[in-house]
Amino acid sequence: MLRTIKEIRAALPSANNNQRNWDLSKSIPDEHLQLFKQVVYDSPRYENNTYYNVHFILNRELIEKIYNCSSGSGPTTSHPKMGGMLTDDDVKEPQLLANLLVVFENNIDHGNFIGGGADSGKTPDMTNALKVSDDRLLAMGNATGMLVAYATQLGYKTGYNICDHNDESKWNIKHIMEISGDPYYILAIGHGNEGVDHGRDHNNNSIKYGKNRRVMPLGKIKVWE
Repeated sequence: MLRTIKEIRAALPSANNNQRNWDLSKSIPDEHLQLFKQVVYDSPRYENNTYYNVHFILNRELIEKIYNCSSGSGPTTSHPKMGGMLTDDDVKEPQLLANLLVVFENNIDHGNFIGGGADSGKTPDMTNALKVSDDRLLAMGNATGMLVAYATQLGYKTGYNICDHNDESKWNIKHIMEISGDPYYILAIGHGNEGVDHGRDHNNNSIKYGKNRRVMPLGKIKVWE
């Protein structure tokens, strides 16, 4: 399906929204899943080194378990408990209830590294360790950014969750998935509910999440000709 520049530009703004409610009556076609896998495979990485494992999760039971492990800061508006102090048990991350979750698991393959002074992971040089860490984050950013771009163009909504902010949540997700590395980032892809604000909570539509900034602060964008 070829899209015009106008259609592509019209779809792009939704990529900036963290979708928090989903139409689970719809599914993800296998051809789309295969495309997402290829996007991850072909996304740029320094010297094509291995920095992570990627898990595509369609299993509803596992998705619910990951959601129940999550914790967040809560919505900025319309929360029924705004009168008291919220705990991590009160607040979950409804973006994690999407039709598809893409979990990035830390997995740096030191034994097969190329370049960058990584030295097959055998050097104690902190400069090298920091470079590997920076390259890992850049690789994940490339992969997730490309996934969001392609998913948006296919009409999907997206959400995101950084597991590394909460050690207990990270450990619980790692345990239920039975993976050896830490889950670092989860990208949610799915069908948003038609006519429902993206910030409405999936399980409780009286809860609405908002943005701290309506307009993104951004450095200059300049075209040099």
